[in-house]
Amino acid sequence: MAKDKQLLRPERAIPLIRQQLEMDVETLPYDHPQLYRWWNTTRNVIERAFGPKHSNVFEFSSTSPANSPGQSQSDHAANIRNRKALLEGFIEQLKTFPEVPTVDLSVRAALMVDDDKQAVAERAAMRQAVVMPILRKKRWTRGRLATTAGVAKNSVYGYLDGTIIQISDENRRAIADALGIEPHQLPE
Repeated sequence: MAKDKQLLRPERAIPLIRQQLEMDVETLPYDHPQLYRWWNTTRNVIERAFGPKHSNVFEFSSTSPANSPGQSQSDHAANIRNRKALLEGFIEQLKTFPEVPTVDLSVRAALMVDDDKQAVAERAAMRQAVVMPILRKKRWTRGRLATTAGVAKNSVYGYLDGTIIQISDENRRAIADALGIEPHQLPE
């Protein structure tokens, strides 16, 4: 990550920090694996919320979850309470100073591409969950569905692979009729 570049906007970072605050790790033994998981996840959220070189990352990281095998449980609990107090302060800072420095365009573009791919995959999964069992039952291909419905093949293929965001009402009715279902049963 580039110096002082935030990757999480405050509206996303605050709920993630709150989630970490709600975890009851004070009562865990100081060397419990779950404690290290909590500490590492929390540190990563802070890095993404403020940037990896921000003083908040250093402040949170200045004391590891356990200092030594001889550390008492009460010292451990106090250490975690101090870390959680810092997290409360970080939330206040994110609310008070919500500006996010500009992220490198290459990073922003990569994040947008990932979001787009995720949206396409989610659309495809929802649509295929409804349509593909019907096609298997009828022993039809996607091409046969397009021919039977009287729509272009790219409409059916694009709809099912999620690359078409929305099909026309006319195509929706034609595909639904060919499948033997109501148009509203086809997922958006």
